[in-house]
Amino acid sequence: MWVDCMESFSLFEKLEKREEKPRQLGITVVEDIFQYSDFELGKLLKYVGGYIDIVKFSAISPLLVDIDNVKSRLSIYKENNIITCLGGSMIELAYAHDLVDVLLTEVETLNIDMIELSFSGAFATDGNTKKIIRQINKDRLKFLVEVGYKNPDADLGISFEDRLNEIKKAIDLGAFKVVIEGRNGNFLYNRSGFMRKENIRKIIDSVNATNILFELPPLTPAVEVISDYVNIVGSDVNLGNVILNRVMIVEMFRRKWRGR
Repeated sequence: MWVDCMESFSLFEKLEKREEKPRQLGITVVEDIFQYSDFELGKLLKYVGGYIDIVKFSAISPLLVDIDNVKSRLSIYKENNIITCLGGSMIELAYAHDLVDVLLTEVETLNIDMIELSFSGAFATDGNTKKIIRQINKDRLKFLVEVGYKNPDADLGISFEDRLNEIKKAIDLGAFKVVIEGRNGNFLYNRSGFMRKENIRKIIDSVNATNILFELPPLTPAVEVISDYVNIVGSDVNLGNVILNRVMIVEMFRRKWRGR
């Protein structure tokens, strides 16, 4: 289990200081689709658990795993002081089957901390976003709101003004962070996965960056993109879609490490 007050090299004290968990800034979100065994996960978290703020269970992966294994997984993250979050597909599926109340009851029973909503989802299209958020707030859950589309062409079809309005709406509704969808070829990245720097600057010039969580694209030159975020937004940039074995790279750049 990670211990926040770790002993380290004396040189560690010369690195950029970071806010202790639970953090409001410099959030690192990793995704879990149960690709590691509990044993493997525990070994990894021994080294990087202190640098992970939130774990998001992607898509509907928790439904495909025995509930006892889900409970075991949640326990490992709780032991490492990591916030647990359900991905937006879970509430979309629950909404489609009129089971939102049932899902939220099970989330409370399992002691899951957070849930993600998408403004491109079905309930948002139906105008039920505020109703869903009232249900979430009733259960004292925190929530993320994702803005944008997974389909790059659809995402690029959103005007910047409309995107900005959605971001501001999510903030006003009380989102813990507003997640900017990250895919190759969308608003944030070109087809090769490199950052569209002018778009990042447009966002942080229009909205306080502390409210924004930028997703890394699934196909990306990771080091270059992470470095660009730290250079443009700062060490406390909030980053999502971080692969577990890249958490250490993210943290090194946050601490102002520079390679040759």
